Amino acid sequence: MAQGHIYKFTIDKKEKKKVEVERKNQKTGEIETILQNKTVKTPVEFVVKKPSRRIIDEAEAQYAIELSKNIKKGIVTKNMMVKKYADTGIRRGAFRIKKRIG
Repeated sequence: MAQGHIYKFTIDKKEKKKVEVERKNQKTGEIETILQNKTVKTPVEFVVKKPSRRIIDEAEAQYAIELSKNIKKGIVTKNMMVKKYADTGIRRGAFRIKKRIG
């Protein structure tokens, strides 16, 4: 894998192309050039690139915006937020989970 690529693969794409075909005329015996439409498989390469730092930061900001919109709409509850942050290991601010002793 090249640097900066997560995954790389190739797929054969079917394309219709005009191809010159030479054939011999049976009546005259001359060689003729004819254009025909043929389906040709051409390899197409797909690459999934590793996101840059800038793209990751923009994605995190967009995620925070969408999450705050859903909280305001009431789609995401406080309990769901507590559970999410407890699963990820982040325990700070308003969603701090206090362990009871005893």
